[in-house]
Amino acid sequence: YRAKNPEASWRTTFDWMAAIGSFIVALVFGVGFANFIIGMPVALAEGSQHLHVFTGGFWSLFSPFALLGGVVLVVLFLFHGANFLALKTKGVVHDRAEAFSGKVGLVAIVGGAIYLVWANLAYGWGIVGWLLTVLAAVGLIASWLAIRQGRDGWAFIATTVTILLVAVWIFGRMWPNLGFDNSAAAVPLDRVTAASTELTLTIMTGAAVVFVPIVLAYQAWSIWIFRKRISTKNIPDDVAVAA
Repeated sequence: YRAKNPEASWRTTFDWMAAIGSFIVALVFGVGFANFIIGMPVALAEGSQHLHVFTGGFWSLFSPFALLGGVVLVVLFLFHGANFLALKTKGVVHDRAEAFSGKVGLVAIVGGAIYLVWANLAYGWGIVGWLLTVLAAVGLIASWLAIRQGRDGWAFIATTVTILLVAVWIFGRMWPNLGFDNSAAAVPLDRVTAASTELTLTIMTGAAVVFVPIVLAYQAWSIWIFRKRISTKNIPDDVAVAA
């Protein structure tokens, strides 16, 4: 709807909506996954042998570690997004994206280092977790060095690898209790008790086998079609909105 009205105030409003919406999503995901790393306390609901309920308070979700996780994920995505913008543009937009990436990259490196070291020391899962942490740190540093040298493609690849490594770390830490603290639960909430029925899992597997290749195919097609860089010269002039 941003392009439905040529007025600057209209477009500015939608720009802010996109920015704020993206910020909130990244922040919530960061806080949420940090809580899964800590372990969300659950127990069986009264009178039930299967239903688990969250036993912590609302404000317990916003511990210093969780808030740091939210901020770090926002900064990491800013770094990654700036690298992508630098990769796909030219001219003044490209130069501004590179400059911003160089600055926010330093914040991502420092914040990411603090967060991952804290996570390993307090909630780590052994030598594999530390190895993933080191590789993620190398990826962030490599991306920052690459963007400073004007190698936008390598910078984007490096942040992509970093995000994947952090995701592997988080999901590895969540296994097999799925990020829940079962110390007060008579029956644990884990990969076995939380699993769907065999029929549901069979249907979901079949759907994944069919649709995941389709999604990957059209994503690859989209990347190929829009592979070239663009600049402000590629933006068409405003046209009158049809009545």
